[in-house]
Amino acid sequence: MSKNLLREGIEEVKRYYIKKLQKAGVLENDSDLEALTLSELQRMVEFYQL
Repeated sequence: MSKNLLREGIEEVKRYYIKKLQKAGVLENDSDLEALTLSELQRMVEFYQL
């Protein structure tokens, strides 16, 4: 698997988690969401049981 493909997959999962957290009202649209790591987003989704 190429590094670019892997990176794109990670970014896609991050966008999915961000949308899920925004929809639940946990994250605001104006915060710097791209700076969050995948593991941080995953922990937030698990914490809020989304």
